[in-house]
This record gives sequence, C-alpha cells and structure tokens, in this order.
Amino acid sequence: PQVYNTSAYLNSKLPLSENIYAYVFGGINVRRGNAYAYTRFPTSTDDNGNTIPNPRSNATLYPDGFDPI
Repeated sequence: PQVYNTSAYLNSKLPLSENIYAYVFGGINVRRGNAYAYTRFPTSTDDNGNTIPNPRSNATLYPDGFDPI
C-alpha cells in the first residue's frame, strides 16, 4: 500500500505591547493513500466460538466477503 502524509503546525506568541501578547496556533494535514480498508469477511465468531453471519458484511450482496478500496 502507498501512503503519502504531510503536515505543518504553528504555535507562536507575538508581543503587541509590554504586557499584551497575541497567541497564534493552527495546523494542516494532507493524507493520500492507496490501500485496502478493513476486509469484511462473510462470517465471524461470537464469544463462544460459534460461527455467525458478520454484521459488517452483507452476505446477500457479497457472499465471499467485501474488500472496500
């Protein structure tokens, strides 16, 4: 998977007079990626180890599971 991430942040104090200051802060973040998200398998297991339909996958539409891109 390819992931590109860049960010910049600013945190500054500027004097306006002898006793008054201005505070400036902020940030920006840019992220791009080309990778699979969480794979949704058609079945899951419950706390007792029993196989159950996965609530995150629609078995009618995706009988083999679903890989979002």
